[in-house]
Amino acid sequence: MVHGGDWGTVNKTRLTQVHRALQQLGITEMAAANQYLATQFLPAHNQRFAIPASEAGTAFIPWIGPNLTEILCVQEERVVAKDNTVHYHRQHYRSRRIPTGSIM
Repeated sequence: MVHGGDWGTVNKTRLTQVHRALQQLGITEMAAANQYLATQFLPAHNQRFAIPASEAGTAFIPWIGPNLTEILCVQEERVVAKDNTVHYHRQHYRSRRIPTGSIM
C-alpha cells in the first residue's frame, strides 16, 4: 500500500517502465505509443492491479446542491488597457488583439 508522498515515486517509476518499454520496442511515434498503451500496457496493468468492486452499480450520485459554476469559479470585472493588458493582483497580463467592434 502506498501512503502520502509515495504516489509521486510510484508514478515516476511507472513512467520510467513505460518509457523503457517504448524504447525497447523501438516505438518513437505518438500514434504507435498510444496503440501500445491501449492494447498492451494498460490491459496488463489493469489485470495486475484492478480490484473488483464489492457491489454492482455506480458509486456516483447526482449533484443536488447549488450550481457548481457559481461555486467553483471567481469572476471579477477587469478593464483592458489600450495596449491589450489587464492588471490583476499586481501582475500584468497581455491578451491577444481583438478587432474593434467584434464580440468575444
